[in-house]
Amino acid sequence: MRESKKAGKAKWIVLSLSLIVLSLEILKRTTSFADFYGYHIYPYLAKTMHALSSLIPVSLYDLFVTLILIIILVVIYLLIKRAWNRALFLFLGLLLSVFLFFQLSWGLNYFKSDFFHRNQISYPQNDSIVFKKFATHFIDSLNKNFPYQFHVDTLLVLTEAEKGYQNLSDKFNYINVRGEVFSKRMIYNKFYSSVGVYGYYGPFFAEVHVNADLKKHQYPAVLTHEIAHLNGITSEAEANLYAYLICSKSIDSTSRFSGYYSIFPYVISNARSFLSEYDYKQLIDQINPRILDLYKNTHSYWDSLYSPQIGKIQNVIYDIYLKNNNIPSGKKNYSEVISMILSVDSIYPIP
Repeated sequence: MRESKKAGKAKWIVLSLSLIVLSLEILKRTTSFADFYGYHIYPYLAKTMHALSSLIPVSLYDLFVTLILIIILVVIYLLIKRAWNRALFLFLGLLLSVFLFFQLSWGLNYFKSDFFHRNQISYPQNDSIVFKKFATHFIDSLNKNFPYQFHVDTLLVLTEAEKGYQNLSDKFNYINVRGEVFSKRMIYNKFYSSVGVYGYYGPFFAEVHVNADLKKHQYPAVLTHEIAHLNGITSEAEANLYAYLICSKSIDSTSRFSGYYSIFPYVISNARSFLSEYDYKQLIDQINPRILDLYKNTHSYWDSLYSPQIGKIQNVIYDIYLKNNNIPSGKKNYSEVISMILSVDSIYPIP
């Protein structure tokens, strides 16, 4: 009798969660609903959760993921013991609860109006002349801001990022989650390095994470990028845009270079596509050889930490995750920052 009551209660919980998730799935496809959440609910939720989670020195996100893995092991154990009903209800309850927690804590932001609609900006045309002008100016700025010696003042980087997002919120249409920002190191840092993750935003507890293996010239832009996600920005390209705009205007020389360096690979990649072989070679020849060496050494450094087997699996999973959350281009979304940069000149002059 007791087991029967427990089973009945489990069915009721799973059914209730299923109805809530289904209702949310329907509602979130309505942009106005997602915009209301993003502008009127999420900012207060994120500010509160970020302040509370900052009181705990370890990553709550990583601990939460660990707990989920433990529950999955319990499910497997129940399957081995042939406790099919218990395993099924536990697994479904876990799946629905985590999904609901994710959507309400951050995931609904994926379905807000996109960058171009929010800012009433037209998507730029593929114009090689415009791109060549930008790329030439960019390489000149990149060279001028190479500091030769890198130094990271984490408090200064955080302060500059907070100030930068406050200033940019007057130019771009997004919500700035005001308040002191804290960053956390990853508990499983070695694993994240093995799959090439420089940083990530922990949505469940509004936590900003930065990889401890980052090189000094990478740190400011990565941290500023992750703070964009705290501000409800889901597009990786848009987060790259703000990291570039904020860091390149910083009073700190390492941060300025970090901002330019963060989009350097995307500029070069686009140059291969848009420019002739002659113009491309001319552009490359303009780059300070020390910067090219830095890029090659940084690439080799991360290659030495990368695990191809695990990394490929993570890339596939993350690509699917983005595509299922209203980012049609998946991981290619990162490189779309160049289109955004070329489109914002009327709002914010290119550094």
